Amino acid sequence: MDLTAASTAEPIPALFTLDDHKGNSQTFMPRGKVSILASEGGLGKSILALHLGVSLSLNEPTKLQSWCGNALTPNPTSGKVVLLYAEEDIDTCLFRLRMQLQSDTGRVHPDLLKRLSGRLIPVPLCVVEQGMDSSLALSDSRRSGDNSAAERLERLIRSLDKVAGEDGIDLIVIDPLSQ
Repeated sequence: MDLTAASTAEPIPALFTLDDHKGNSQTFMPRGKVSILASEGGLGKSILALHLGVSLSLNEPTKLQSWCGNALTPNPTSGKVVLLYAEEDIDTCLFRLRMQLQSDTGRVHPDLLKRLSGRLIPVPLCVVEQGMDSSLALSDSRRSGDNSAAERLERLIRSLDKVAGEDGIDLIVIDPLSQ
């Protein structure tokens, strides 16, 4: 491998940055690359992914802090985040979102929901309820006419392209990866 290009290599754009203890900005999650949140079950990976998605959608630093007290800072281009949930229905998705967004009084401010509308898109992949928009659901083969996994995946990709529009999607979360 020729390493001469290393002398002019540019940093990978960051989806999130985190300042170190000296104030130097470090890439937390590179833009356009696959990142995996991995740990034992039940430790909060799904909640963390939702938290990061809300931060990107709102273009506001997270409430998460490093050991030196600095917060993760989002660097969105579109502010669109799609959360693909393979094991949850829409009610569970909405409840998790409520738990992330509610104030100390237990209420979610309508202006906050308005700011997130069309930008943070939770999608249950396997459970489709009557009358629900199922354009992204993988299990809705009866109504869509898609009979194979490949057809359902192709429909998902077409739907994501439509959601992305001209400005793209900053983050797509697949939860859990095992599905």
